Amino acid sequence: MSCVFCAIVAGDAPAIRIYEDDDYLAILDIRPFTRGHTLVIPKVHTVDLTDTPPQTVAQMAVIGQRIAKAARVSGLHADGNNIAVNDGKSAFQSV
Repeated sequence: MSCVFCAIVAGDAPAIRIYEDDDYLAILDIRPFTRGHTLVIPKVHTVDLTDTPPQTVAQMAVIGQRIAKAARVSGLHADGNNIAVNDGKSAFQSV
């Protein structure tokens, strides 16, 4: 399987799962910028942001907001959050 995210969704690659539903998965990043750095991914493969349906992008933001709220009341004691989309090499996408 050439897509690491598809391998994670399929259970063929390890990941620390912090949220999952029928359509999305949130995992801790293996090279975090900060404590709690989380990736929200759709379970259906897409190539890049322009290939991802708008409703999928919107739901990823909703899930990101839930995770941000949870981080504020958790042991992380987060007092701020960053939400970003790194889409393409020049945007520092590494996978």
